[in-house]
Amino acid sequence: MSSSVEWARPRQTSNSTIRVSPPSADAFVVSGSTRTPLARDTPVLVPAGPVVLDIRGVPHARAVRLDGQALSVAHDSSGHSATVALSLERATGYHQLVVGAERRYLFGTEDAKLRIDGVVEMLAFLREHAESLGLAWSGTIQFSGSDQVLRDSRLDVAWLEAHAAEIEAIATSIAKRPFVVSRKRDERATKGVPDVAASGRLIRRMPELMEPHPRGPVTVDGVSWAPREFIRQRRFSTADTQGNRAVTRLVLATMELARASQANAPADTQDDLYAHVDAMARSIRLQPFAAIRRNRGHLRIGTRASLEERTDSRYRRARELLVELLRERHWDPRNQVSEEWAFAALADQVYQAFSAIAIAQAFKLHPVAQLGTTGPHFSSDEFQMWVDATPPSDVLRNWRDDSSTPTSLRPDITILRKSDGQIAIADAKYRAAGDRASRDSLSEVQLYLQSYGCLEVTVVFPPTATPWQTHRVTNDHFGITELPLRPSAELAGYLRDTVRPAIEQSFHNPLPISKVAIAEQRDEVRATAVQAAAVRTLVADGEVVRLTQPMAMNAAENGLRRQLDAVWETLDEDVQKMLITAEYFGDQVPEGFDHSGPVLGLFAACERLVRDRLFGPASSLMGGEFDRVTFGEAGRTLKRLPIWRSGSEKRLREWADQQQGTDVSGLGRCGKAMLKVNKWRIAAAHSVLVDKATWDNTHTIVLDKEHGLLVTLCAALPNPS
Repeated sequence: MSSSVEWARPRQTSNSTIRVSPPSADAFVVSGSTRTPLARDTPVLVPAGPVVLDIRGVPHARAVRLDGQALSVAHDSSGHSATVALSLERATGYHQLVVGAERRYLFGTEDAKLRIDGVVEMLAFLREHAESLGLAWSGTIQFSGSDQVLRDSRLDVAWLEAHAAEIEAIATSIAKRPFVVSRKRDERATKGVPDVAASGRLIRRMPELMEPHPRGPVTVDGVSWAPREFIRQRRFSTADTQGNRAVTRLVLATMELARASQANAPADTQDDLYAHVDAMARSIRLQPFAAIRRNRGHLRIGTRASLEERTDSRYRRARELLVELLRERHWDPRNQVSEEWAFAALADQVYQAFSAIAIAQAFKLHPVAQLGTTGPHFSSDEFQMWVDATPPSDVLRNWRDDSSTPTSLRPDITILRKSDGQIAIADAKYRAAGDRASRDSLSEVQLYLQSYGCLEVTVVFPPTATPWQTHRVTNDHFGITELPLRPSAELAGYLRDTVRPAIEQSFHNPLPISKVAIAEQRDEVRATAVQAAAVRTLVADGEVVRLTQPMAMNAAENGLRRQLDAVWETLDEDVQKMLITAEYFGDQVPEGFDHSGPVLGLFAACERLVRDRLFGPASSLMGGEFDRVTFGEAGRTLKRLPIWRSGSEKRLREWADQQQGTDVSGLGRCGKAMLKVNKWRIAAAHSVLVDKATWDNTHTIVLDKEHGLLVTLCAALPNPS
């Protein structure tokens, strides 16, 4: 066979075309009927769909990793081969396959080049704009793989500045008072207490050690024998423990990081880096670290924390720093900065950082915390923003947090508007279908609608077609905004004119999903139903009293006229009727009996007043959103009315501002008062005995001539038509 044979030449079969691979290949990717050998230096491109990896020379099932994650493979122990099926529809880009410790292969989907062009663009944007945002030295931006690192040396210097002094202090403290353990060691001796079992094994292996002795323990043919040497155990103390080995490893790794950073760090940091190297060099010469280093003990560190690492804060902190340096920051002096294409699998992480910085610019936010912390990470006088972190529960709550199986779900970007407490959620997906977000991206962000009780969410994606246009997927209740975003020469104007307005339109208040909020909502629903029944009974009984005792009802009405003065004439007839019957029965019910009916009647009159003058007339504009508003819901809406800048409250405020007699600020104060007294209303509706004192207090709060809720509502609501 000639050496010029092309191993990839197709061979025709009756069913399909089979690509024949060279016998030296030991890893293949199978896509459809095509079997392609994987190369160790040049990426092989395959379609973005289902593929099968066929790998030879696999020592065990846990030896295969893809992009740093262990793969669950079907392993043939006799043939030392493994196969695994992968779906690359949503895992587009380049991928690194690692087998064992040495073999590395690269392959990518057919759109990988496009994705990498985007990654290069975004990295250039991040390098340029992180400086202006104050992120360059904060450690905020970092893109790491499992075994290779794409890093900015300034981030390493920032880490050293933050932790080098602490590491030196830990090492110095431990050197003064290290953790030591007592161990036993076997040794050959001629005196002392022998270890019988170990000595017996020694004598069987070396019988020449036996010699005649008058008091020997062994007698053969009348002759006593005793060993010249035997095994005895000797106790000794040692500092060669896992905790001290971990500290040694930490000091050495920090010193190597400082040395490597000197090569390309700015000139004004060289003195500090030299000081870090010198400090670590002094620390590593201390005992027990010097002895552990000579014996290479720092290379033997268990995965589980040892006794001293669990009980001593010095060792515990040292292990945390070691994990952060070697695992989370992936620092290894043997690793080299890789080509950009080696990080296509990190495109989502890069795109998330790019989107976060771009949106922070759009809202004029400044960084306040490093990414990876709890946040908030960006802030201003108006907004707070969390990036890839779970916001506090009072900002955004997942219903799973109250279950027996909490979730680690967290949005890519969460923005809180401080003025009204509304939130906006955005998720960055480095996938696109032309000028639209991909269908699977929409499905993924839809999870936020259910998990957090959200009504709106934004999916940010890199468009592959022009012009860029936002799209909204909605059923008039829930909505997903598709927001195209990628680096461009006109990005500043696009952020101002498109990105910020699109996200601002998505600010809203999530639905109640916590146990407390759901319980309050259930109480409100029940109170509304009980209130409606109580008012029907109250009015019906009032009609009976009006027929049988007209003078009594007239007296109640006259009392209300004197109490409310001119306000009385502005009230609707149904509201007046509720107030008269509540007034009559409230005074007639003897002390010690339940006054819940009259109390609910007063609250129902206020609810009816707000509905008739505000929510009812605005119904056509609001699309019926407030047609069945309850007392508590009305209170919440009125409280938000002066401050909310988007959503239904904003549209309602704009309508109310155009109506004669409206005082929006006054409606906000009325809303706060309604929420404050709503607890009495709910208690009255939940089989709680309402006493005479509660009735008197409610009467004063609602019907006071100057500051009563009814009077202030009439003054703030639009004039009756």
